[in-house]
Amino acid sequence: MFNVLTILLVFIFIFILLYCKLNSKIKINVFDLENLDYPSSELAPRSRPQKHVYGTLDDIKKHNSQNTYLEYKTVFDEKLNREYDDIIFGFCKKYNLDYKNIDTKVFRISSTPHRILAHFDCTNRYLIMIRGTKHMLLFNLDKYNTEEQIKFLKEIKKNKMDSLKMILKDKGIHFKHVIVKEGDMVHIPPGMYHYIENNTVNDYTIMLNIDYDINNNDYEKIWDNMWKNAEWIK
Repeated sequence: MFNVLTILLVFIFIFILLYCKLNSKIKINVFDLENLDYPSSELAPRSRPQKHVYGTLDDIKKHNSQNTYLEYKTVFDEKLNREYDDIIFGFCKKYNLDYKNIDTKVFRISSTPHRILAHFDCTNRYLIMIRGTKHMLLFNLDKYNTEEQIKFLKEIKKNKMDSLKMILKDKGIHFKHVIVKEGDMVHIPPGMYHYIENNTVNDYTIMLNIDYDINNNDYEKIWDNMWKNAEWIK
């Protein structure tokens, strides 16, 4: 009787361990660096994962590939609030931002090297660099209509930082190249296009977003036209 009970308890214990391990896995996006604009029904190109895998943050930190990169992003939960909320509060105080009325806080961790194709967001967004470095190219395409913007994004989707800067210069599009390092904050206004690149080998970055929703935002209509039904935290 004792042996049977012991075996049963051991079985239950193993089951609980396996259940906890399974449920501790996170959904990780896998991006193909040579094919970031993975096929979809969306009209405009953007960085889309070729697949999803389940793993841990350590899998991202230890990822060593020149062909793919891994990314995990999620809105804040209690654990992330405990870990990073004091940092966000400090930045809000330093830059006179409204801490109490932040609409969304997002955590992002990515292996390197990585690239994020040019796109815009509809929120008033502030990026806080926690670890690593990102090169960001900021520019505006308001002089183009939606169809012209889509056409332009298709033309530049294979271009990296240096060649993209040359194209923007040739077209008379003003741009700003920002190098974001640990401890920096960058403001991305609604509608501002941004291309992001990191060429460091076998490392990872951590970045936080703090977003303020904008009422009567005209960019929402353009965004929905270009990337309708996109899987995105916006």
